[in-house]
Amino acid sequence: MNSSVIREKLLVVVAVAGAIAILFQKEYADGIHSGLPFISVSTIQMIGFCGVILLIASIFAWMCFLLKGPTEKIIAKVIVRGVDQIGPCNLQVMDEPDLREAHAIIARRMSPPIADLQLLIVNLKKCPNAFQILKSNKGDIIGFFVVYPLKKSAASSIQRGHLTGVEIGTEDIAGVFHRAETCYIAIVLGNGGRMAHGYTLAHLHNFCGNLMRKRAVRFLARPTTSEGLAVVRKHGFTSIDGGAPKMGVCCWH
Repeated sequence: MNSSVIREKLLVVVAVAGAIAILFQKEYADGIHSGLPFISVSTIQMIGFCGVILLIASIFAWMCFLLKGPTEKIIAKVIVRGVDQIGPCNLQVMDEPDLREAHAIIARRMSPPIADLQLLIVNLKKCPNAFQILKSNKGDIIGFFVVYPLKKSAASSIQRGHLTGVEIGTEDIAGVFHRAETCYIAIVLGNGGRMAHGYTLAHLHNFCGNLMRKRAVRFLARPTTSEGLAVVRKHGFTSIDGGAPKMGVCCWH
C-alpha cells in the first residue's frame, strides 16, 4: 500500500478518535449522574482534553500535507534564489578568451596578490585540463577553478613555504594529471552569488573525486578568503604544521 494512503488513513483514525473522545466528554461530563459512577469527572475531562489535542493535531497534519507542495516551492525560491537564472550548466576546459574573462573577474573580486594573466596563459597552454570553467547554456560564466598537477619538487616547495600558488609556472606543473602525486587547488571562484559558488564547489568536488579514483593523489591549498577557509575545513583538510587549516597557510588532504 502506498505510504501516502497509509498516512491518510492513520490521520482519519486519529481524527475520529479525537472526535469520539470529545463527544464522550460532552455526553458524560458528570460521571456520577450519567450512569458512569466508576469513572471520575477528572478522568472524563482528561479524555475530552486528549480528544481535542488529537483532533487539532490531525487537522494540522492534514494542512501540512495539503500545503507541502506549494510550501516547498516557496522555500526553494527563498533559499536557493537565483537557481532559475543559473539553469543547466556545463563544466569545460577553458580557452584563452575564457581565461582572460575569468582573470578579469578575479581582479574585481579578490584581493592581491593574484596570479599574473600572462603566467596563467602560459600555464594553460602546458596543461589545459587544469583550467576548468562552468558555463550556463547561454554561455554565461557561473564559476571556474584551477587545479594544477604538480611536480614533486614544486609540491615540496609549496609545503615548505618557498612557493605560492600565484607563482606556479610551467616548470612546476607536471603537464598531465596521471604523472602527479600532488595537485594544488590554485583558484576557486563562483560568479554570481551563493548559488553559483555552490555549483562551482560541487563541480570541483567531482573533479577532484575523479582524480582520486584514478590514482592516489594528495591535494594542497592555501585559503586566502573566509569562504575558502570554511571549505577546506569542511572537507577535512589539515594544516601542514598540524591542526585545523588557517588563513594564508598551506593545508593538505
